[in-house]
Amino acid sequence: MSIPSYRRNVWRGVTGHKTNTCFPAALEQISPYYHLEPTTYRKYARFMGAWQGLKDTDPWSINPRYKDLIGQMALELGGFEFDDVYFERVDSYREFSTEIRKLMRHEYRVAVDIQIDGYGDLAHPVGLIPLGDEESYRLVSTWIPFALRGEVGLRDIFEHLDFVKDPPRQRFPFNNTNITALPPAV
Repeated sequence: MSIPSYRRNVWRGVTGHKTNTCFPAALEQISPYYHLEPTTYRKYARFMGAWQGLKDTDPWSINPRYKDLIGQMALELGGFEFDDVYFERVDSYREFSTEIRKLMRHEYRVAVDIQIDGYGDLAHPVGLIPLGDEESYRLVSTWIPFALRGEVGLRDIFEHLDFVKDPPRQRFPFNNTNITALPPAV
């Protein structure tokens, strides 16, 4: 995994516990052989600041910029394009466990959005590192809630999953998903 490159980026001050860069941090840590550039973290942090500023008006107006950022991360984390990134919305444990097992069997690098008590509607992306079977994982991100530290099962993760309240949006699939996956690293 690229945990060492993530730690270098923490040391550089572009990501870490008190930043709004949990999505790129989760993707970087589950991507062996690759890393994100510090400039990518800075762009993401600026984007999140702009998005939060639009929360009361039209936050979806900057979706094209977010799509470009996801594409940039996919490029740095394996030479992929935005269209290679897999997005899925699940609403039941059966859907969730089936989807995660399928992606892991095909060696996708998987991140899921979890809901954190006290943070309102904000989702917190975490990467899944498999621990030898289809049921056990270790989560990585800028920080992990106490209840999900160490070895956790799919059921535990599902109980914290962020369920998207908005109707599906076809043009920008990342708006209504709670699973994101990068293709296998080559």
